[in-house]
Amino acid sequence: MFTMPLFVARLGLKRVLVIGMAAWAVRYLCFACPEFSMAIIGLLLHGFCYSFFYIGAYMYVDKKAPEDMKASAQSLLSFLMLGVAWLIGGNLGGFLMDQNPPEIATMAAVSVETSEPVADAKLPRWDDPAAATSAWRYLDLSTTVSNLISPKAEGEEKPAPKDLAQQLDTDKDGLITIDEIEAFAEPAVEVDGLRYSKEDLTTVFKQIADLKKSDTVSLTRADWLKVQSNDWGPIWLYPSIFLFVVLGIFLLGFRDDPVEEAPAKD
Repeated sequence: MFTMPLFVARLGLKRVLVIGMAAWAVRYLCFACPEFSMAIIGLLLHGFCYSFFYIGAYMYVDKKAPEDMKASAQSLLSFLMLGVAWLIGGNLGGFLMDQNPPEIATMAAVSVETSEPVADAKLPRWDDPAAATSAWRYLDLSTTVSNLISPKAEGEEKPAPKDLAQQLDTDKDGLITIDEIEAFAEPAVEVDGLRYSKEDLTTVFKQIADLKKSDTVSLTRADWLKVQSNDWGPIWLYPSIFLFVVLGIFLLGFRDDPVEEAPAKD
Protein backbone atom coordinates (compact mmCIF):
# COMPACT_ATOMS: atom_id res chain seq x y z
CA MET A 1 0.00 0.00 0.00
CA PHE A 2 2.78 2.42 0.91
CA THR A 3 4.68 1.69 -2.31
CA MET A 4 1.66 2.16 -4.61
CA PRO A 5 2.37 5.84 -5.44
CA LEU A 6 6.00 5.02 -6.27
CA PHE A 7 5.09 2.12 -8.58
CA VAL A 8 2.31 4.06 -10.31
CA ALA A 9 4.60 7.04 -10.87
CA ARG A 10 7.48 4.91 -12.18
CA LEU A 11 5.62 2.19 -14.11
CA GLY A 12 2.20 3.62 -14.89
CA LEU A 13 -1.19 2.30 -13.89
CA LYS A 14 -1.34 -0.38 -16.59
CA ARG A 15 1.88 -2.06 -15.46
CA VAL A 16 0.76 -1.90 -11.83
CA LEU A 17 -2.48 -3.69 -12.73
CA VAL A 18 -0.49 -6.24 -14.76
CA ILE A 19 1.76 -6.95 -11.77
CA GLY A 20 -1.31 -7.38 -9.57
CA MET A 21 -2.99 -9.85 -11.93
CA ALA A 22 0.25 -11.74 -12.55
CA ALA A 23 0.75 -11.99 -8.77
CA TRP A 24 -2.68 -13.61 -8.43
CA ALA A 25 -1.87 -16.15 -11.17
CA VAL A 26 1.56 -16.99 -9.73
CA ARG A 27 0.09 -17.19 -6.23
CA TYR A 28 -2.39 -19.84 -7.36
CA LEU A 29 0.42 -21.75 -9.06
CA CYS A 30 2.31 -21.76 -5.76
CA PHE A 31 -0.72 -23.20 -3.98
CA ALA A 32 -1.02 -25.90 -6.68
CA CYS A 33 2.37 -27.23 -5.51
CA PRO A 34 1.90 -29.24 -2.28
CA GLU A 35 5.01 -27.82 -0.65
CA PHE A 36 5.10 -25.71 2.50
CA SER A 37 7.71 -23.31 1.10
CA MET A 38 5.56 -22.67 -1.99
CA ALA A 39 2.56 -21.96 0.24
CA ILE A 40 4.61 -19.36 2.14
CA ILE A 41 5.59 -17.68 -1.16
CA GLY A 42 1.93 -17.64 -2.17
CA LEU A 43 0.99 -15.97 1.10
CA LEU A 44 3.70 -13.36 0.69
CA LEU A 45 2.33 -12.47 -2.75
CA HIS A 46 -1.01 -11.46 -1.27
CA GLY A 47 0.12 -7.89 -0.67
CA PHE A 48 0.91 -7.41 -4.37
CA CYS A 49 -2.34 -9.15 -5.34
CA TYR A 50 -4.56 -6.95 -3.22
CA SER A 51 -2.80 -3.60 -3.42
CA PHE A 52 -1.76 -3.62 -7.06
CA PHE A 53 -4.99 -5.09 -8.44
CA TYR A 54 -7.79 -3.87 -6.15
CA ILE A 55 -6.36 -0.47 -5.29
CA GLY A 56 -5.09 -0.06 -8.87
CA ALA A 57 -8.58 -0.76 -10.19
CA TYR A 58 -10.09 1.81 -7.82
CA MET A 59 -7.49 4.35 -8.94
CA TYR A 60 -8.29 3.69 -12.60
CA VAL A 61 -12.03 4.12 -12.05
CA ASP A 62 -11.43 7.31 -10.06
CA LYS A 63 -9.28 8.58 -12.90
CA LYS A 64 -11.80 7.79 -15.65
CA ALA A 65 -15.19 8.51 -14.03
CA PRO A 66 -16.78 11.96 -14.30
CA GLU A 67 -16.64 14.01 -11.14
CA ASP A 68 -20.34 13.56 -10.33
CA MET A 69 -20.18 9.79 -10.99
CA LYS A 70 -17.07 8.82 -9.03
CA ALA A 71 -18.90 7.51 -5.94
CA SER A 72 -21.36 5.48 -8.03
CA ALA A 73 -18.56 4.06 -10.18
CA GLN A 74 -16.56 3.03 -7.11
CA SER A 75 -19.66 1.39 -5.59
CA LEU A 76 -20.32 -0.53 -8.81
CA LEU A 77 -16.70 -1.70 -8.91
CA SER A 78 -16.89 -2.87 -5.29
CA PHE A 79 -20.14 -4.71 -6.02
CA LEU A 80 -18.59 -6.49 -9.00
CA MET A 81 -15.20 -7.36 -7.44
CA LEU A 82 -16.17 -7.99 -3.82
CA GLY A 83 -19.70 -9.23 -4.43
CA VAL A 84 -20.41 -10.88 -7.77
CA ALA A 85 -16.85 -12.10 -8.36
CA TRP A 86 -16.51 -13.53 -4.84
CA LEU A 87 -19.88 -15.28 -5.12
CA ILE A 88 -18.96 -16.89 -8.44
CA GLY A 89 -15.42 -17.69 -7.33
CA GLY A 90 -16.55 -19.19 -4.03
CA ASN A 91 -19.03 -21.49 -5.74
CA LEU A 92 -16.54 -22.52 -8.43
CA GLY A 93 -13.89 -23.14 -5.78
CA GLY A 94 -16.30 -25.31 -3.82
CA PHE A 95 -17.17 -27.21 -7.00
CA LEU A 96 -13.49 -27.88 -7.75
CA MET A 97 -12.91 -29.10 -4.19
CA ASP A 98 -15.90 -31.44 -4.46
CA GLN A 99 -14.49 -32.80 -7.71
CA ASN A 100 -11.07 -33.46 -6.16
CA PRO A 101 -11.81 -34.88 -2.69
CA PRO A 102 -9.38 -36.70 -0.37
CA GLU A 103 -8.88 -40.39 -1.13
CA ILE A 104 -9.31 -41.43 2.52
CA ALA A 105 -10.39 -38.78 5.01
CA THR A 106 -12.23 -40.69 7.76
CA MET A 107 -12.26 -43.99 9.58
CA ALA A 108 -14.10 -45.61 12.46
CA ALA A 109 -13.15 -44.70 16.02
CA VAL A 110 -14.52 -44.77 19.56
CA SER A 111 -14.72 -41.76 21.86
CA VAL A 112 -12.64 -42.15 25.03
CA GLU A 113 -15.06 -40.04 27.11
CA THR A 114 -18.39 -41.55 26.03
CA SER A 115 -17.26 -44.94 24.65
CA GLU A 116 -19.60 -44.21 21.75
CA PRO A 117 -18.53 -45.07 18.18
CA VAL A 118 -17.55 -42.17 15.93
CA ALA A 119 -18.25 -43.26 12.36
CA ASP A 120 -16.60 -40.43 10.45
CA ALA A 121 -13.63 -39.61 12.65
CA LYS A 122 -10.54 -38.13 11.07
CA LEU A 123 -7.50 -40.32 10.63
CA PRO A 124 -5.31 -40.20 13.76
CA ARG A 125 -2.75 -37.43 13.99
CA TRP A 126 0.80 -38.14 12.80
CA ASP A 127 3.07 -35.21 13.69
CA ASP A 128 6.30 -34.13 12.06
CA PRO A 129 9.06 -35.01 14.55
CA ALA A 130 11.13 -32.05 13.35
CA ALA A 131 8.32 -29.55 14.03
CA ALA A 132 9.28 -29.10 17.70
CA THR A 133 12.67 -27.62 16.77
CA SER A 134 11.78 -26.00 13.45
CA ALA A 135 11.68 -22.21 13.19
CA TRP A 136 8.28 -22.53 11.48
CA ARG A 137 6.75 -23.41 14.87
CA TYR A 138 6.72 -19.68 15.62
CA LEU A 139 3.92 -19.30 13.06
CA ASP A 140 1.71 -20.47 15.92
CA LEU A 141 1.58 -16.89 17.20
CA SER A 142 -0.80 -17.43 20.13
CA THR A 143 1.39 -20.14 21.67
CA THR A 144 4.58 -18.19 20.93
CA VAL A 145 3.28 -15.00 22.58
CA SER A 146 1.90 -16.93 25.56
CA ASN A 147 5.26 -18.59 26.15
CA LEU A 148 7.05 -15.24 25.94
CA ILE A 149 4.66 -13.53 28.37
CA SER A 150 4.53 -16.35 30.90
CA PRO A 151 7.26 -18.93 30.30
CA LYS A 152 6.64 -22.21 32.06
CA ALA A 153 9.06 -23.37 34.71
CA GLU A 154 10.91 -26.66 34.45
CA GLY A 155 8.66 -29.56 35.35
CA GLU A 156 5.53 -27.45 34.91
CA GLU A 157 4.91 -28.41 31.30
CA LYS A 158 2.52 -31.30 30.78
CA PRO A 159 3.62 -34.05 28.40
CA ALA A 160 2.12 -33.59 24.96
CA PRO A 161 -0.42 -36.22 23.91
CA LYS A 162 1.17 -38.92 21.81
CA ASP A 163 0.51 -39.11 18.10
CA LEU A 164 0.28 -42.22 15.93
CA ALA A 165 4.01 -42.55 15.18
CA GLN A 166 5.08 -42.12 18.82
CA GLN A 167 3.04 -45.19 19.71
CA LEU A 168 3.53 -47.41 16.66
CA ASP A 169 6.88 -46.50 15.08
CA THR A 170 8.92 -48.51 17.54
CA ASP A 171 12.16 -48.51 15.53
CA LYS A 172 11.92 -44.71 14.87
CA ASP A 173 12.68 -45.08 11.15
CA GLY A 174 9.84 -42.82 10.01
CA LEU A 175 7.79 -45.79 8.76
CA ILE A 176 4.83 -47.59 10.28
CA THR A 177 4.32 -51.17 9.15
CA ILE A 178 1.57 -53.73 9.62
CA ASP A 179 3.91 -55.71 11.88
CA GLU A 180 4.34 -52.69 14.16
CA ILE A 181 0.57 -52.24 14.37
CA GLU A 182 0.06 -55.90 15.24
CA ALA A 183 2.87 -55.78 17.82
CA PHE A 184 1.23 -52.89 19.70
CA ALA A 185 0.37 -54.08 23.18
CA GLU A 186 -3.12 -52.56 23.41
CA PRO A 187 -6.13 -53.51 21.27
CA ALA A 188 -6.51 -49.88 20.16
CA VAL A 189 -4.38 -46.79 19.70
CA GLU A 190 -5.57 -43.67 21.53
CA VAL A 191 -4.96 -40.30 19.85
CA ASP A 192 -6.62 -36.99 20.80
CA GLY A 193 -9.45 -38.57 22.77
CA LEU A 194 -10.30 -41.24 20.20
CA ARG A 195 -9.48 -44.94 20.13
CA TYR A 196 -8.63 -46.53 16.80
CA SER A 197 -8.68 -50.33 16.74
CA LYS A 198 -5.70 -52.18 15.36
CA GLU A 199 -7.97 -53.97 12.89
CA ASP A 200 -9.32 -50.69 11.48
CA LEU A 201 -5.82 -49.21 11.27
CA THR A 202 -4.61 -52.29 9.42
CA THR A 203 -7.48 -51.97 6.94
CA VAL A 204 -6.73 -48.29 6.29
CA PHE A 205 -3.01 -48.99 5.90
CA LYS A 206 -3.74 -51.67 3.31
CA GLN A 207 -6.08 -49.31 1.43
CA ILE A 208 -3.35 -46.65 1.27
CA ALA A 209 -0.80 -49.24 0.12
CA ASP A 210 -3.21 -50.26 -2.67
CA LEU A 211 -3.55 -46.61 -3.71
CA LYS A 212 0.26 -46.38 -3.80
CA LYS A 213 0.36 -49.64 -5.79
CA SER A 214 2.91 -50.86 -3.25
CA ASP A 215 3.54 -54.50 -2.45
CA THR A 216 4.72 -53.73 1.09
CA VAL A 217 2.38 -52.13 3.62
CA SER A 218 4.70 -49.54 5.17
CA LEU A 219 3.72 -45.90 5.21
CA THR A 220 5.55 -42.64 5.78
CA ARG A 221 4.01 -39.51 7.23
CA ALA A 222 3.87 -38.04 3.70
CA ASP A 223 1.82 -41.04 2.54
CA TRP A 224 -0.49 -40.64 5.54
CA LEU A 225 -1.11 -36.94 4.88
CA LYS A 226 -1.47 -37.26 1.12
CA VAL A 227 -4.57 -39.46 1.21
CA GLN A 228 -6.27 -37.01 3.60
CA SER A 229 -5.71 -33.96 1.38
CA ASN A 230 -7.70 -32.70 -1.55
CA ASP A 231 -5.97 -32.92 -4.91
CA TRP A 232 -4.82 -29.29 -4.78
CA GLY A 233 -3.18 -29.35 -8.23
CA PRO A 234 -6.30 -28.90 -10.40
CA ILE A 235 -8.11 -26.94 -7.68
CA TRP A 236 -5.56 -24.11 -8.00
CA LEU A 237 -4.26 -24.77 -11.51
CA TYR A 238 -7.50 -24.03 -13.36
CA PRO A 239 -8.01 -20.61 -11.70
CA SER A 240 -4.36 -19.79 -12.43
CA ILE A 241 -4.80 -20.62 -16.13
CA PHE A 242 -7.95 -18.50 -16.23
CA LEU A 243 -6.06 -15.55 -14.71
CA PHE A 244 -3.24 -15.87 -17.23
CA VAL A 245 -5.85 -15.78 -20.04
CA VAL A 246 -7.46 -12.66 -18.53
CA LEU A 247 -4.00 -11.14 -18.17
CA GLY A 248 -3.30 -11.74 -21.87
CA ILE A 249 -6.61 -10.15 -22.88
CA PHE A 250 -5.87 -7.20 -20.62
CA LEU A 251 -2.41 -6.70 -22.13
CA LEU A 252 -3.87 -6.69 -25.64
CA GLY A 253 -6.94 -4.58 -24.96
CA PHE A 254 -5.92 -2.07 -22.32
CA ARG A 255 -4.19 1.11 -23.43
CA ASP A 256 -2.77 3.85 -21.26
CA ASP A 257 -3.82 7.35 -22.10
CA PRO A 258 -1.18 9.06 -24.21
CA VAL A 259 0.92 11.51 -22.30
CA GLU A 260 0.16 15.05 -23.42
CA GLU A 261 3.29 16.92 -24.32
CA ALA A 262 3.70 20.38 -22.91
CA PRO A 263 3.56 23.13 -25.51
CA ALA A 264 6.96 24.31 -26.63
CA LYS A 265 8.01 27.71 -25.37
CA ASP A 266 9.11 30.39 -27.80
